[in-house]
Amino acid sequence: MKKRTLVPASALFKVSWRYLLRNYWQTILMVIGIMLGVAVVIGVDMANESASQAFNLSTTALTGKATHTISSGSQGLDEQVYIDLRLDGLKVDAAPIITAFASSPELGNKTLQILGVDPFVEAPFRNYLVGDGNIPVEALSSFLTMPNSVLIAKEQADLFNLGIGSEIQIDYAGVSYRCTVVGLLETEDTLSQRALNEMVLLDIATAQEITGKLGRLDRVDLILPENTPQMVTELQAELPAGVQIIPVEARTGTVREMTEAFRVNLTALSLLAMVVALFLIYNTMTFSVARRRSLFGILRSLGVTRQEVFRMVIVEALVVGIAGALLGTVLGIIMGRGTVGLVSQTINDLFFVTTVQDIPVPIISLVKGILLGIFATTITAAFPAWEVINIPPNSALSRSGLESKAKALIPWISLGGLSLTIIGTAILLIPSDSLTISFSGTFAIIIGLAMLTPLVTIWLMKAAAKTTERILGVTGRMAPREVINSISRTSIAVAALMIAVAVTIGVTLMINSFRLTVNTWLDQILHGDIYISVPGATVSQPTYPLDPQVISILASWEDIERADLLQTAVVDSPSGPIQISANNNPQDGLEQIYLSDEIPPEEIWEAVQQGAVIISEPLANRLGIPAQGGELSLYTDRGLQTFPVAGIYYDYSSSQGNAIFWLEIYRQFWADDQISAVALVLKQDADLEAVTQELRTELASVQNLLIRPNQAIRAETLEIFDRTFAITGALQIMTTVVAFVGVLSAMMSLQLDKRRQLGILRAIGLTGKQLWALVALETGLMGFVAGIFAMPTGYILSIILIYIINRRSFGWTLQMYVAPEPFIQAFVIALAASLLAGIYPSWRLLQRKTAEAIRYE
Repeated sequence: MKKRTLVPASALFKVSWRYLLRNYWQTILMVIGIMLGVAVVIGVDMANESASQAFNLSTTALTGKATHTISSGSQGLDEQVYIDLRLDGLKVDAAPIITAFASSPELGNKTLQILGVDPFVEAPFRNYLVGDGNIPVEALSSFLTMPNSVLIAKEQADLFNLGIGSEIQIDYAGVSYRCTVVGLLETEDTLSQRALNEMVLLDIATAQEITGKLGRLDRVDLILPENTPQMVTELQAELPAGVQIIPVEARTGTVREMTEAFRVNLTALSLLAMVVALFLIYNTMTFSVARRRSLFGILRSLGVTRQEVFRMVIVEALVVGIAGALLGTVLGIIMGRGTVGLVSQTINDLFFVTTVQDIPVPIISLVKGILLGIFATTITAAFPAWEVINIPPNSALSRSGLESKAKALIPWISLGGLSLTIIGTAILLIPSDSLTISFSGTFAIIIGLAMLTPLVTIWLMKAAAKTTERILGVTGRMAPREVINSISRTSIAVAALMIAVAVTIGVTLMINSFRLTVNTWLDQILHGDIYISVPGATVSQPTYPLDPQVISILASWEDIERADLLQTAVVDSPSGPIQISANNNPQDGLEQIYLSDEIPPEEIWEAVQQGAVIISEPLANRLGIPAQGGELSLYTDRGLQTFPVAGIYYDYSSSQGNAIFWLEIYRQFWADDQISAVALVLKQDADLEAVTQELRTELASVQNLLIRPNQAIRAETLEIFDRTFAITGALQIMTTVVAFVGVLSAMMSLQLDKRRQLGILRAIGLTGKQLWALVALETGLMGFVAGIFAMPTGYILSIILIYIINRRSFGWTLQMYVAPEPFIQAFVIALAASLLAGIYPSWRLLQRKTAEAIRYE
């Protein structure tokens, strides 16, 4: 027969509800902790999901339903190849494409995708001209017959007060073109409409004229049936040498993988904030349960079952978790909208151009954040609830056994923490590039070290007791004892603050090491006096070609001693698209920093001039190319060619990687006589500023150019570097705020729990000033422990970030740079956060009358 309780479930619910309302400050702090943790997770996840959607939309806007593409080299495909395929009776859907990035003052000067298409064959691939996005016949007729005619999205036309017949300026490669809007595109598909908003459609002929690709195509899109390798083989046999059929996924998959690594890093950092929030929640729930141990003992004595007490605590946590998660969702959306811009800008700087940024709030991000907040709160509440239901009612009525039980568990908790740290280290030593494995090991080490906090706190308190007693007398003797006597709660707060401060130290050391490495690298490679290029859509993608007239003017400039030419391009390979740079700088190979010093730089560069290549460290890591005896296979105008790798050099300009050719060798394999940048070395007596200004004046009428001295390149590179880590700094601040709330919660809990004890001390003569000193010293000692323990933890985290996470994510080798400033700053932050957290609890205690405090139980 089921045991009946004398206390109905409704009464238990009222008890929980009354406790939450009566102790509203504790409830508010717990809700804030959950809210902040959920907000950080949702904010970062929103940015990641939005960036992922933007990537998908940007690529889908270009590829549509294409399964394969026909392409050829860096300069595109001779249009005669497409014509011949059509004349030979091509039996699959095929569409010629011209694509580029441009901007328009009339459309907000943002980066736009130029898409040149043939309207007669577009229907199977993209629905912009037919189906939902169809346009009137007269507009389509004008699009085909009127020179420099374009189609734009109706939504964008309305936004910028444009209409049919409006003229817009298209800026491409430093040159402006006047175009006429002959039609407006609109589709019922919301996501497709967002892609259209960042796009300008042109006829193939118009696109060829604006981009300077007369007689050439960027590619031909194909729709091939599934599982038809024989058809691919047959089509490939009909194509001339140097022309390849490549699956669409092979062209986009590489970039997707690299950006995924960036997003995984952000997610891991946001989850660290959630871990800190979990400590806060656990601390608060433990206090909530501990304060009511006697109440639970009474309820158990009255016949309430263990399951009912457990359910009571879990439901209470569930209510608080839902409230915190919902509030965190609102704050997360606000944070996410700001974070999307930072993430998108970083992806533009380092990976690829994403024109689509106005993405709706991803529902999946909100669902994940809410569920994570509720689940985390419920799980953390289960531990203290389980502890209280597994003690006899008479023991629950006595509050003295709680801390002694906690102290008895410290050796076992410490042993578990040490074991978890060892396990995490073993996981990190697994030779795998999986970021999931890497972050699993990292989290195991961080949590393992956090579990050592109670033991470290006791050791440091005992060590500090003599000093504080000698300086502050009785107060100095009491404060360390109080921290130890309440170790079940103080250690949790210290652990949360320690993790936050350790993350600050680790990330700061990583960023400082990265910056120093980049500075050293810039000193090594920036030897030109002036750099000239065309403004591009992103810093890591190939720039637009320089006008040949620019090269002619520079060749005859009196103050120029040497002009080194550079051409950058993206070529296809069996491993996906690869960025290559070709130059004729006789010193370039000597200016690089190589991973191995076994071969002299002179021999390496001589090998490059004879047909070898040097590749960057990220590319070597991505493709698994060894330091000695490696080869790089690329599709050239002569077909698939394999080049020997003469050396691997350090490079921090892009995580995609790069291969460097000698310009003459490059032109032997690719019919490309364009130049994308020039590095000028001036004569010894030339005035750098004067020559720079003169060149700007002289070349302004030829092409819109970036003409920058060496120092400007360095400043821009470091600006991009700082911008890349801006979101990291924001997440650090949020993590520290969560930890501060945790310490504040712990201090309020402690002072509330000791209200009667402090009231007795006030009654026997403890002054208000001494009370302030006691609380300040307790919180200060907690901050002291957190700051001290965070130093080795942060240093360990920095080693993991620099030598494991960073290398596996981006392929960069960084030089470790350890300075005292990050440790000092972090220690000050820990101490200040703790001292500030003790102000309000002390003030509340001073406001209460001594008699009331003594009566409190």
